[in-house]
Amino acid sequence: MRKLLICIFPLLIGSCIPIKKAPEIKDYKIVLAKRFKRDLPRKYAFVFEDEKNADEFYRFLYWKLGRLNTDIEVNLPFKVGEHTYYMSFHERPKRSVVVNLIPLFIDAVLISQDQGTMLEEAYTLEGESWYILITVSDSELKDCLTPSHPKQQEVVTTLKTLKDEYENTHHYVEAYLKQEE
Repeated sequence: MRKLLICIFPLLIGSCIPIKKAPEIKDYKIVLAKRFKRDLPRKYAFVFEDEKNADEFYRFLYWKLGRLNTDIEVNLPFKVGEHTYYMSFHERPKRSVVVNLIPLFIDAVLISQDQGTMLEEAYTLEGESWYILITVSDSELKDCLTPSHPKQQEVVTTLKTLKDEYENTHHYVEAYLKQEE
């Protein structure tokens, strides 16, 4: 019995094994978009976790920029000082998958006693987090979020302000009215 407890104890301590883990981004992060998701361009991106519903960032920009009649997901112009930059944004999910060993162990004991499985649905726990990735280019199509770009810090500051406004605005008409003032 003691040997059995010694074998089971490590299973109980480390009973959840992460297989995939979505990144935890507290504020924002500058990363290569292609490394974050393979379908994205090989440019640096301003990434933050989106706690709101799908397409909320799109609606926010739609109202913030005065309800433009253009596609606002790609090459959306914005100004930082005297310079015009072009922003593209992508909304992408990242999954977290965790294998839970305790239900596997319990079902293994039940199968050995010819009782069948009971906890088959609890073997894995899955979760999904959504992220907004913003890429920025200048008029010469250079990546403005590259660490070597001379205006990178100004662009990052502007994007952080935009992100903070997005997270703090609940009615997007407010963003439009603030723009009108």
